[in-house]
Amino acid sequence: MKKRVCILYYGWYKAPNGAAKFVRTLDENRDVFQKKNIDLHVFSLDTFMPKEFSDKDAINKRNSLKNKLLRLIKRSTTLMILYMWLFEERHHRRVVAEYLKGNFHDDIIHCQEPVTAYYLLKSCKKIDFQLYVSMHSNGEDFSMEFISRPCLNTKLGIWYLNRKLRYVIAHTNKIGFVSKNSLETYHRNHPETPYENLFYVYNGIEDNKKFRNGDREDGLINLICVGGLSARKNQECLIDAMTELTDEERNQLTLTFVGDGLIRSRLEEKVNRNSLSNVFFVGSSDKVTDYLLRSDVFILVSKDEGLPIAIIEAMSAGLPVIGSRVAGIPELIEEGVTGYVIEPKKSDVVSAIRMIINDKERIPEMGMLSRRRYLSMFTLEAMLEMYIKVYE
Repeated sequence: MKKRVCILYYGWYKAPNGAAKFVRTLDENRDVFQKKNIDLHVFSLDTFMPKEFSDKDAINKRNSLKNKLLRLIKRSTTLMILYMWLFEERHHRRVVAEYLKGNFHDDIIHCQEPVTAYYLLKSCKKIDFQLYVSMHSNGEDFSMEFISRPCLNTKLGIWYLNRKLRYVIAHTNKIGFVSKNSLETYHRNHPETPYENLFYVYNGIEDNKKFRNGDREDGLINLICVGGLSARKNQECLIDAMTELTDEERNQLTLTFVGDGLIRSRLEEKVNRNSLSNVFFVGSSDKVTDYLLRSDVFILVSKDEGLPIAIIEAMSAGLPVIGSRVAGIPELIEEGVTGYVIEPKKSDVVSAIRMIINDKERIPEMGMLSRRRYLSMFTLEAMLEMYIKVYE
């Protein structure tokens, strides 16, 4: 007898972000689940309100307007909550309402965060399904929200966020994470959740068999950072570190940011102010692999993460990784072998870059071992196999 599983996702899975890419990957591999008698389908905004993301100018314009609005309200808890309820959570409510109209009779509904799960639970007259909720976080309640939106770290903000989370925790059958560290952190904070009701599955991506091989002709060490430009991703720390290097050290490096976001203008101003001619901003791009293949070392020193797909893409492309000691990132890197795990602060970034400069002959070997680690633990096949076990 087949088991029916629905991935209930509040956004568009064609959108250019990590969560959408994850959902899209599951949808594209339904046949793998079918072979194990699991009838998996995705229900998202795409199901009833399709949207293309090919017009980059339109996307950038929308993001710019959104960022301006968020800058205006970033100091007000009340306005931020109102913004979230009116503009962000309306997608969660809409997806839940449309899903329930379909009368699908799924055995498992798997939400990718607690807000959709909350509105689903509140909208159902009868719970005749198993509810799974994945937390793509470090396991700490609201840590991502508090970094990107500090105004929510108030009594009112915590109350607003907590009322949903507590309700979901009390009514969810299984809670998933993208790393073992995140699961353990959550369990320390929520011992009321039975350990057997928790699971973790590493993110995985398909191997496109394109990877860096050999030394660069220009002799430079090309650092790359991929991700939305934000306080949480901590790109400003990388720029501050570049200013601490000597002229001789900087002349051996380039640093490229692939991604866009709320703090881009501030980062660009700092780069110009410090005359960092070797730091470049690409903006959003659908050619991330091409940029990775032209680079030598991947660096991401986020203050908070789950298990970044950007790092896994870099590993697949054969790059050593410098990553922060946050959530699942240390599980991606073999210290001193495939890269370095550091604290997300300027002094540690400077030290890590200097280690790379002083040992640059090892970059190809470290990159090869990084790719080998990807192939052994973080492939698409490994992720799908783990989710099949969870659903079974």
